[in-house]
Amino acid sequence: MTVKSSIHPTDDQHAFAKALRQLLSRRRKGKFVSGERMDERLAAMVSKRRAN
Repeated sequence: MTVKSSIHPTDDQHAFAKALRQLLSRRRKGKFVSGERMDERLAAMVSKRRAN
């Protein structure tokens, strides 16, 4: 036996999904930090925490 059903999001869920898609799209087009630069940032954050 096969059961098929459709799922329809509420208006609020649809609005949230649309806003999330827009946010992710803008972030993808933005400036990215290289892996090397992120390692430097993390090391600086760790050092600062250990100093405090």
